[in-house]
Amino acid sequence: TSSARVIVQIPPPLVATAAAPSQVVMEEDNITLTCYVQLNSSVDSTVMANIEWMEPGGAPINSTRVALAGSTYTNHTLYLPSVVTEESGVYTCHVVVISEYVISAYANSSIEVAIYSISIMASSN
Repeated sequence: TSSARVIVQIPPPLVATAAAPSQVVMEEDNITLTCYVQLNSSVDSTVMANIEWMEPGGAPINSTRVALAGSTYTNHTLYLPSVVTEESGVYTCHVVVISEYVISAYANSSIEVAIYSISIMASSN
């Protein structure tokens, strides 16, 4: 008898992002970005996802100033407290699916965040 190793290629996960309270906030507000991940469940194998947030400019977020929460399988939240205007930009949730018998699949979802200065908004009134 002979044996063969089967490698299955699965489609990339479905990934979407959302911001709360909104994508447009004032300086010193808190903002929560959520990455919603749906893995392909048709594969009969243990499938995991590595989820990583990237800051504007593309560097991974690993600062102690922000809070990351969520499992490695589903939704992942990035909490940014007391934001400043320099934190405006495009945040990206990068998801890589990993399994013993599956070729890695990946997907990204990005969301643009605008942070306005309190002094600018006060002077325009």
